[in-house]
Amino acid sequence: MAIRTVYIEPHSPEWHKFRANGVGGSEIGTVLGSQFNEYGSRIKMFYEKIGAVKPNQEPSEVMMHGSYMEDYIESWWKYFDGDIESTMRNKQLGNQIRKCRKVNGYIVNDKYPWLFASPDRMIVKGQRGLIENPNGDLMFGDNLDDGGILEFKTVNGFVARKYVATGGIPLYQIVQLQQYMTILEINYGEFAVLEDGRHFYVAPMEFNKALSDRIIEESHDFYVNHVVPARELYQEYVSEYMKGNKSSAERIQSRINSLEPDVDSSETTREFISSRFNEVKESIQGDDVLLTQSIEYKRLSKLIKKLSERKDTVYNRLLNVCVHNECQKVELPGGGYYKAFKRDGGKNYQLTFSAIKHKSIDEADDIAETL
Repeated sequence: MAIRTVYIEPHSPEWHKFRANGVGGSEIGTVLGSQFNEYGSRIKMFYEKIGAVKPNQEPSEVMMHGSYMEDYIESWWKYFDGDIESTMRNKQLGNQIRKCRKVNGYIVNDKYPWLFASPDRMIVKGQRGLIENPNGDLMFGDNLDDGGILEFKTVNGFVARKYVATGGIPLYQIVQLQQYMTILEINYGEFAVLEDGRHFYVAPMEFNKALSDRIIEESHDFYVNHVVPARELYQEYVSEYMKGNKSSAERIQSRINSLEPDVDSSETTREFISSRFNEVKESIQGDDVLLTQSIEYKRLSKLIKKLSERKDTVYNRLLNVCVHNECQKVELPGGGYYKAFKRDGGKNYQLTFSAIKHKSIDEADDIAETL
């Protein structure tokens, strides 16, 4: 086993080629599906990786702002001790608490050659990690013998409220950090977050083996079992098409189609599929499989409407309990609780739930699979 760093000039031709030959942390949420990244598209990424579709290689305005803000966020993280008030004092006094270092390249692990990591920073070995105390506040824990991974994020308050159940961190960023921990074989990482350009906080995260196993399995299936053979076929397709062998090219395209990953539910996927639409035939004869899927779509549409109404009603009832009792937190049997809070500038109070366990919650995914 070898973990090594590959040094490549960012945004150079070699950089783009390297990224095409694997799955990066910013892509793993898309590979895992729209439940992890509602803005990604697995099928679109598939065609980008095989070379049939040119990916957007120019950094967006948001990405550029985020990159330039990294040093600023780092300047706050160095003084963070779990409490923002004391962090501000530390910063004013120049009392640096922890250290991190830059990684100028991509990190790869021979165990998972189709994956790569490009963390924003590495927490230096021997620094202290953060843990949550019984009151839900952060405090220092043990020293990190292997160091840790540090990711910097700038977020919009509206987006953070959308992901309140995961501490304001979107799921695609959570699996990104888990992929980095998997590749570097490190058990700890942190998000240092600047929200709306004016609120700083840190969210620690431990290694999750179940999620790591899923990342390894599904990324391997996507890249090794789908992208690699389809890329070879696409080269054959281009060759036949350029020779004018239309029928041969169509047969190869059909084989590529069979290697497409499962279609996910994202709007980006719908847009991508629509962009490839080429109406040649007025109609085709569907089969029983398509009839079953059409019936399922109509049935699920009705169920979703009813379930959404029920979910919102229960949520409002729980929030109303806090109002009636003039309290922020409701302790529940079994050690779980829920809390009401309102972010600065927010219109409504939100609820966050913690440590609530019941077999019906665990069975929800199984029930959903049968719908």
